[in-house]
Amino acid sequence: MSQIYRRAAGAALFALTLAPVAALAEDASATPPQGLVSFLPAPSGPSQPADTAGSSPGVSVASLPSDAMVPSPPLPTDRGFYISADGSGQSVSLPTVNLGFVNTTNGLTTPPFLENGSTTSHNPTATGVGVDLAFGYFLPPGTVSPALGSAPRVELDFNLVDADQRQSTFLVPPVDSGAGVVAVMLNGTVINNGPVCNITGISLSCPTNSTESTDFMTWHLAAKVASDFPLGGLMTATPSLSVIGGEGHNNIAVSQTQTQISLGAPGIQQTYSARTKLNWDDVGGKAGLTLKAPLSSWVTASISGSVALVDRDTSLRGSDMYTGTFPGGIPLPIPPQTSPMFSAVSSSKNTMAVLSNVEGSLSFQACQNVSVRFFGGMNYDDSVPGVRAPVFFGSVLGQTGGTPARIKFVGETSFYGGAGLVIHF
Repeated sequence: MSQIYRRAAGAALFALTLAPVAALAEDASATPPQGLVSFLPAPSGPSQPADTAGSSPGVSVASLPSDAMVPSPPLPTDRGFYISADGSGQSVSLPTVNLGFVNTTNGLTTPPFLENGSTTSHNPTATGVGVDLAFGYFLPPGTVSPALGSAPRVELDFNLVDADQRQSTFLVPPVDSGAGVVAVMLNGTVINNGPVCNITGISLSCPTNSTESTDFMTWHLAAKVASDFPLGGLMTATPSLSVIGGEGHNNIAVSQTQTQISLGAPGIQQTYSARTKLNWDDVGGKAGLTLKAPLSSWVTASISGSVALVDRDTSLRGSDMYTGTFPGGIPLPIPPQTSPMFSAVSSSKNTMAVLSNVEGSLSFQACQNVSVRFFGGMNYDDSVPGVRAPVFFGSVLGQTGGTPARIKFVGETSFYGGAGLVIHF
């Protein structure tokens, strides 16, 4: 039923935009109103000078200023169709990733070796590109009531953000004397052969390497209606309403290696790797407002903002692997566990997400029908999907339960800047 609902919503989104355009396509070719020259009297023949008494009243063409014969630039409502294209650089903050190894409490406590927080934590910021394409149509004058503003228009807008990142860390876990480091699988199972990493008076440590990579992408399609409202002076307000739908993914890969160093010699070695895939669908609505004012006859400044509310369905799939060896590569078989170990998880979760945007831009009129703009802005998504780390309950030596990795929603901010153009037809 969810797929049927989303396909129906997608079909309605296209129909909302294309139906008015098809119905009004013939009006776009209507004959423009006559200009000033059409109302001038016909020139007199040789036998009847133009200033002879009894001639038709009117204005002599020769008496007009030189620029009176030049038609004024077309208004937006005279242009009909338009397209716009933007390209941008993107910087997207994403939820923290802390899968894999965790610290434990002192082995001399009762009970010993309880969970004591993640050994490594990554805070990814993905960078990449953004693309925004729009196809719109100005409705002919009189199509809608003047109370709904001037230059009303419909628009189909597509935007995409594609970004990635990779980061590595090296650290020596700051654990208490007698404490250790263990791996927790995605399904919530703790590995029971983790090494002790610190004993007071003994040279003992567990240097750890951790690498995390992210592949992030979102796209949205919006059917929008908008109109202009003069605010007095030269400023204009343009409110808009949109129906939007789209998809996104956040794919994460983690790889960790840890070696116990005892009195300068390598001891137990652990490796851990995980792959998780988050996918989501968005359906909802958006309201926007743009304020613009000309700085000169060819430069216009504007600031815009929008807020969207979408229903977000998210799914998670993941798998991981652990290996542990003694010096010399001998596997660590601690019954009932054996090395290597594998696990997998899958789950889904729904939420209502709020997406907001603020943007400033400068537009330059390159020629009569083409303008170029430069812009910068900020997006905020209060429900970016991420992976909540699994946890185990009880001691490493006697686990009493656990919670597998699951979906979390985190508010994150992204920044962007770029350039684009608008062409009127």
